[in-house]
Amino acid sequence: MKRRSRGPLIGGLVLAMVATLGGMEVLPDRSPDSGDRTASAANEDEGVLSRLGGAARELVDGGPRKAKPEVVSAGLSLSEKPPAAKKRPAPKRVREVPGRRTANGRVYQLSDGRLQAELSALPVNYRDAKGHWQPIDTRVRPATRDGYLQQNSTNSFTSLFGGRTDNLVRFERDGRAVQLGLAGAGKSTAPKVDGSTVTYAGLAGGADLVYDVTSGALKEKLVLRQAPAGPVSYTFTLDTKGLVAQQRADGSIAFVRPDGGDPELVMPAPYMYDSAKDQATSTAVSQRVQQMYGQTTVTVSADASWLRDRARTYPVVIDPTIKIQPCRPRPRTYRSPRAPPPPTSPARTS
Repeated sequence: MKRRSRGPLIGGLVLAMVATLGGMEVLPDRSPDSGDRTASAANEDEGVLSRLGGAARELVDGGPRKAKPEVVSAGLSLSEKPPAAKKRPAPKRVREVPGRRTANGRVYQLSDGRLQAELSALPVNYRDAKGHWQPIDTRVRPATRDGYLQQNSTNSFTSLFGGRTDNLVRFERDGRAVQLGLAGAGKSTAPKVDGSTVTYAGLAGGADLVYDVTSGALKEKLVLRQAPAGPVSYTFTLDTKGLVAQQRADGSIAFVRPDGGDPELVMPAPYMYDSAKDQATSTAVSQRVQQMYGQTTVTVSADASWLRDRARTYPVVIDPTIKIQPCRPRPRTYRSPRAPPPPTSPARTS
């Protein structure tokens, strides 16, 4: 296709613009300098026509001529990537700050100068005899007190383990104590210690008595190696110092001060479970406090039919039959002005 000439179009637009603006009539002038003025007018007319023609040309060509692009002489080209930011190494723990310890928290000095607070739902420190916070260690060691064979005293409470059936375990905390033994005539026995676990094998009618020392509780488990032939019931003697045992409606036992108030210690309601891969559990276990002839006893009874069920996989554990757990005040959290906020997920330790 041949390209059409733009001349006629430009001319038509010029005429249209002249007509729109109105005609200009030049009157004859007889003055001596009329020739100069005529020439000047002609130049002005030529200038007007030239401008009109330029305007029309811009309309036809789609606008004024494009300016030449500026040459970029500094900065970054669009195709260039910015330099990679320098990565700071993750701060590392340099040391613990012992002076910042609490029952449930520790503070660490980081390599970048900041402090980091680590909080736990369970106690991680205990106060020694001088009132200083020390890390909890639940391992059981030979006892230093007469009448006991093993002990743990590097905890928020003290656990003592005896060498007689009528004096098996003693729990002490803040000047108060709970002591447990098997009812009946006392006889000598020797516990086996493995780390934080103390075992009296076959002591309770063929069942093992197992005690686990943790940072939050002293747990007792009755471990049955085979199905019982008759009723399943175990009676423990209970001696207290500065505390009174109270039966509660939910099956637990609370230990309160003689003048009342909130419990100092608690034995939660017991339950039992077997060793199957898909573990079977039952709450058909009770514990009852009785006072008789000046002696307090706790009797633990389990549903024999559940224990004799052929679906059971042995050993079966009654746990916790007697779990002595301190009722601690709710832990207070704090943060050093230079410490980051504690994590909201665990990151917590247990």
